[in-house]
Amino acid sequence: MTRSDRNKLKRVATPFLELDEDLEDTDEGGELSTIALKVLMKILYAARMVRYDLLRPVTYLASRITKWSKVCDRKLLRLVSYINCSKDHVLRGWIGDKLDDLKLGVWSDADFAGCKITMRSTSGCYVALTGHNSFFPLSAFSRKQTCVSHSTPEAELVAADASLRQEGLPAQIFWETLKEGNQMKLEFYEDNQAAIQVIKSGKNPNMKHMGRTHKVCTMWLHENVQNDPDVKMIYADSLEMCADIFTKDLSDKAKWEQAIRLINIGPMGDKIQARKVSDACIKRKEERKAKEDAGEIGSHLNLSANKNISKQKGAQRGG
Repeated sequence: MTRSDRNKLKRVATPFLELDEDLEDTDEGGELSTIALKVLMKILYAARMVRYDLLRPVTYLASRITKWSKVCDRKLLRLVSYINCSKDHVLRGWIGDKLDDLKLGVWSDADFAGCKITMRSTSGCYVALTGHNSFFPLSAFSRKQTCVSHSTPEAELVAADASLRQEGLPAQIFWETLKEGNQMKLEFYEDNQAAIQVIKSGKNPNMKHMGRTHKVCTMWLHENVQNDPDVKMIYADSLEMCADIFTKDLSDKAKWEQAIRLINIGPMGDKIQARKVSDACIKRKEERKAKEDAGEIGSHLNLSANKNISKQKGAQRGG
């Protein structure tokens, strides 16, 4: 692309189409189908190395290579326009602690039926070294799930399994080798309360319909989280979920800037700001703690189960 061609590109704040522009995708042939693969693979290389903010749009378009449409043409143009406007964006990290004081942070997230064609969800993962004075990104991914989920908690379980099995535990083994056998703590962040309860208990009466794929994910997560003292599961507010950017099409400028800040991406030369918790997140945490103190949290997770048990007992009496 020549300099004159780049100057014709529209200035955009995010790589996603606006809500009023995001049309329903079809299988109609797009004009860029012959060169789309070549363009996307070049972008994907940079996205996997340092530009994690490009992972979500480029992986979706890559999954549409064999069914390229006119909507894909518009999405690719939007992605290239965003890249042209964000050439100065870099991935940043800092280490201010000793090796023994560092921990592995793994953030996992999923959308529900994000692909409107296959109705499959998307898994997102973000891994970083963390400490009191450290935050250094290590890896990230955004992938369409290979199975269809019936609810958000089911999609979260599949994403959690992929994040911990493919990224978290291998990274933990690697860093324990560097530490010459010393243990490496791993903090696993999840923002879905129902999924957390299922992982901790290993079962859920509301998910008896789950197929073999989902059940394997659930039991494997339960065994590793409960039996490994070096793996700790932590609830993360949705506003502070680093992996959120890998599962959702954030077309709003303010939300997008917040999302890239969470994964330490920003313009080169900008002063690195401390990772502060937003006021909205603080308010939600305070409200949640008040509900926990009042005993309200957790009751909704068992409400449906209690209803099912009551129905079963009523049926038995009626029989």
